[in-house]
Amino acid sequence: MTRLSDPPLASLAVIILGVLLFFVNLDHPLYTKGEPREGVQIEDVVEGRGAILPRVPSVEMPFKPPMMRWLASLVSKALGRVDEFTIRAPSATLAIGTMLVTRSYVGLLFGQVEGLVAALILGTTLQFMQAGTGARVDMTLTFFLSLAFFEFFNLAEGRSARWFVFYLAVACAVLSKGPLGLILPTLVGGTWILFERRQLNLSQLMLKRGAVLVGILAGGWYVAASWIGGREFVERQIVAENFYAFFSHRELGGGHNHPFYWLVAALLFGFLPYSPVLPWLSLKLIRCRSNRGVSYLVIWVLVVLVFFSVARQKRGVYLLALYPALAGLLSVYLVEHFYQLDDACSVGFRILKYACALISGAAGLGFLGLLLTSYVAPFKVEAGLSYLGLKASGLGPNLNLALWSHPWLALTLGLAPCSIAAVVLARPVAKATVFGFVVALMVCFKLCADLFFVPAIARTLTLKTFASELPRIVGRCEVAYAGNLSYSVAFYYRRQIPMLAQASEWSSSPPYLLIWRKEYDRLSPVLHARYAPVMWSGPTELDGSGGILLLRRVDLAQNACR
Repeated sequence: MTRLSDPPLASLAVIILGVLLFFVNLDHPLYTKGEPREGVQIEDVVEGRGAILPRVPSVEMPFKPPMMRWLASLVSKALGRVDEFTIRAPSATLAIGTMLVTRSYVGLLFGQVEGLVAALILGTTLQFMQAGTGARVDMTLTFFLSLAFFEFFNLAEGRSARWFVFYLAVACAVLSKGPLGLILPTLVGGTWILFERRQLNLSQLMLKRGAVLVGILAGGWYVAASWIGGREFVERQIVAENFYAFFSHRELGGGHNHPFYWLVAALLFGFLPYSPVLPWLSLKLIRCRSNRGVSYLVIWVLVVLVFFSVARQKRGVYLLALYPALAGLLSVYLVEHFYQLDDACSVGFRILKYACALISGAAGLGFLGLLLTSYVAPFKVEAGLSYLGLKASGLGPNLNLALWSHPWLALTLGLAPCSIAAVVLARPVAKATVFGFVVALMVCFKLCADLFFVPAIARTLTLKTFASELPRIVGRCEVAYAGNLSYSVAFYYRRQIPMLAQASEWSSSPPYLLIWRKEYDRLSPVLHARYAPVMWSGPTELDGSGGILLLRRVDLAQNACR
């Protein structure tokens, strides 16, 4: 009889879960800065402006190496379009791929049940779920680094001779984010060798062949891109994006500069809902003599955490590279304590069980209350959001529309957490069952976000409608950015728009200008008299701020550019 822990069925379960987590409603409009910035560079590749490095980019030289752009371009060409789905599909696919890699390797190290549990933990953490549906490079890097970390251990332990897979993963990691794709596997592997006092035969790692492979694949792109982009590419992509981002530099201040300990808090938040179990896991690791597999995963977690903590620029998503290892360690701990009824469990487990029931029940009742309110008094939804500081006009109506586009599904997703809470509180429950409930609860939360909340936010803040109206209004007239550009407008407008850096230094007066609201308010009286608003977008921030305007020169005839 086939068991759920057997590889084929376990992999199928992981794929089904991954599709629910990452592919549902993947085509909602772009509304952040990062996704359309990647999108316009994908358009450059698809439209033939340069696969290595765009010679004439539609907006600017790419910030990141090309792996994610290449993958998204393949999807776009296969489907014959560049849109929200095609630029997000690589992250969603590689999120499922990372879960499968984790299931496979943790299963080989500790057992198939542990592998399956590790994949379920990984896929249902907050940070991983968020990164798995974004058109960013982070999930691409995470997949290739995870493959490289696991394959290194197999090579070093003599479990595998697939040196080609390890070095190919390293090369792809470098092509995903830069030199750290090589630095992190080297640091993790070297630290583990020193810790275990291994007398490793270097010929076992095939260093010469690996160096040639990485040099040709990753180094070859950097040489070609430096030849095409010249000094600008070297200073921006190699120096600024790597050296300056790691060390403190006056040109890279702002929101990503944090103290050394900041990433610990980011990890505890991003690894929810499993973070509360980490103290018990830490005690287990301290008290027990670890085998080599456990010690390798511990070093993997600590090296990645310390590396990014030392760096000046910090983001919680950087720690995705350690999530597979932490999920693997936690799975070993949880499986060891599965199948114990409530009366045999520790006080800590009882606390976690009741906390799970409380959060699950409160979330379910809250969502059902929102659903009822949107039906009985829909205007109160917007009032409630405004009370919470979410004052973007249109957010309430868009949320009502999203909820009642799938009413029966919304009702089911509201009742499911309440049912979970009732079952957990009504009878003694094994730890394995509670873990299954937590996974189910996170799937419910993710589906609610993807089907209702994220689409409502996207429709409220996106510039898609604004950009689609531009051709109708401006016709063949020239349009330019007055000040800062908009990646969303660039992605949806699909035409090159020049940028005028300083309004006070304009030497010409284009017929049309695109300008952000805050910059429009600072224009001189002379320029206010020269240009008049003809179209303006909604807010681009949840607090109701932001937005962009289209200005037309007042002396321009209505149909001058038709």
